[in-house]
Amino acid sequence: MPGQPAMSLLPGDVVDLGTRRVLPDPQWDDVSWHDLEGYLESYAARRADEVAAVTAAYPEPGADLAERFADHFLRLGSMSSYFLERIGLTLRFEVTGAAGGTWDVVLGNPAVEVHLTPRNRDAQYRLRLDSRWLDAVISGRARWEELFLSLRFSAWREPDVYNDYLVGLLKHADPSALDAVEAYETSRDPADTVVVSGDGGSWEVSRYCPHAGEDLQIGAVVSEGVLRCLGHNFDFDLSTGVCLNARCDPLVSRRIDHDISRHAENVTTSADSA
Repeated sequence: MPGQPAMSLLPGDVVDLGTRRVLPDPQWDDVSWHDLEGYLESYAARRADEVAAVTAAYPEPGADLAERFADHFLRLGSMSSYFLERIGLTLRFEVTGAAGGTWDVVLGNPAVEVHLTPRNRDAQYRLRLDSRWLDAVISGRARWEELFLSLRFSAWREPDVYNDYLVGLLKHADPSALDAVEAYETSRDPADTVVVSGDGGSWEVSRYCPHAGEDLQIGAVVSEGVLRCLGHNFDFDLSTGVCLNARCDPLVSRRIDHDISRHAENVTTSADSA
């Protein structure tokens, strides 16, 4: 917000919220914002032995990596048809290092296909990573979530639409957890609705977000015909109910006359909250 005071904090810094006085952590005394490249080079040199130790703990995989990769995703694909139906994309792996290659995983209903030879097909998601990190995941020494948090990969998506079901399948990788998500999402009653208003119009919509069940009566804003769920910032086109920025079941949405909706309890609109 223009004119809003701000402060720059680094890990370890302490701030007194009453006086807004910052006590910098001494570890940053040698950091110069005018020579970040030099600082990063010296930091890398200081941590080189630790980085080498981590790398050594994850040796390069054997020649059977591709076959084990295929088995891993075929097993994942057998865990939840509910998730597969909602993923509906091709995930391309560009695996560098020993025994690597370019491999496609087609995740869709009713099954998973794994292609270990390059083909002319569109991939909506791509991951590039070293074979040693992939091997750690498919051998069970690490989880997909650990890999994602490590940032030891590069990722692209086209179109730029977040697919929470893909992330969920990889993150949970457990039939009971996936079944619990399905049970939760399918237990909501679509007839349970709420009226939202904004931009001179009103819509009757599902009370609970199709993604994670946020109560839209108190957790949404409306602007320019789009409802944003404040739980995870999923945007829904109120004219169609379609989610605009993520893979998600549509929102039930019906335009209603303003004179009918004025007696209903509305969610906060973007204009009201400004």
